[in-house]
Amino acid sequence: MDWKKDGFVTPAKNQGGCASCVPFSISAAIESHNLKNGNNASSDLAEQQLLDCTPDGSGVYRCKGNNYEPMLKYLVDNNQISETDYPYEEQKKECRAFGKRTVSKVTGFTRLTPGEEHLQRAMATHGPVMVGIHAGWDFFGYYGGILTSSNCNGKNNPMNHAVLVIGYGSENGEDFWLLKNSYGERWGEDGFFKLKRNAGNMCKVADYTFTVNVA
Repeated sequence: MDWKKDGFVTPAKNQGGCASCVPFSISAAIESHNLKNGNNASSDLAEQQLLDCTPDGSGVYRCKGNNYEPMLKYLVDNNQISETDYPYEEQKKECRAFGKRTVSKVTGFTRLTPGEEHLQRAMATHGPVMVGIHAGWDFFGYYGGILTSSNCNGKNNPMNHAVLVIGYGSENGEDFWLLKNSYGERWGEDGFFKLKRNAGNMCKVADYTFTVNVA
């Protein structure tokens, strides 16, 4: 299963110096589901809008990390603007969404039951899935292949990065997840990476997972 080969995954973007991986994971998921629905006009969405306009509250820390729920709830109540009309600036600013043309509508989202079997089922039947992982030192030095991390599953290694699972498969007898990152196309395999699958929930990939529905 590879939604990228099917043409439903947009190129990897770069979050830069702002720890805005959650807005990038969310926008990447919505872009994919819009493409699946035939909505090509909304295939480049504004992460800056989520940084600026999600109401303050629990789990919203702007460029210091975020949780999925507040930003997804914001998008259920407010349509998303294109990247062209609301470009990314690598910092939180005042909300400037009022009066801008919107191009994408989220109708709902679901937090999945933890477990790789639930993640795989959602991937196959619904599409790309937003996930949280623990990104350790070996993640940042990733250049290709299947990442098998030795330091990402312990109790002292909380989830600290948000990415998008876009597929899964096997390579030379080794199962993997295929994921989209937000470090730009020069990182990893054109901005994507493989993470070992069916290996004790490597890097907690199946603990904090969400699907999204679009109009």
